[in-house]
Amino acid sequence: MRSFDAMCQMVAAGMGVAVLPREAIQPHLRSMNLREITLEDDWTRRHLVIGLRDAGAVPRHVRTLIDHLCAG
Repeated sequence: MRSFDAMCQMVAAGMGVAVLPREAIQPHLRSMNLREITLEDDWTRRHLVIGLRDAGAVPRHVRTLIDHLCAG
């Protein structure tokens, strides 16, 4: 599927299940009569990274954003 919305539509049509971020399913819970089941296992934790070509060449405002995200 190409979008979270399309995945929700598939589930609502009875064509399977989907593992989605909570933010993606929340708007559709009532309108598509979906049910949310929270997953708590370790494999559900995401490790995000920042990709860039040259860390030394980014503008100051980008460096500020990167520093903020890495501090959190």
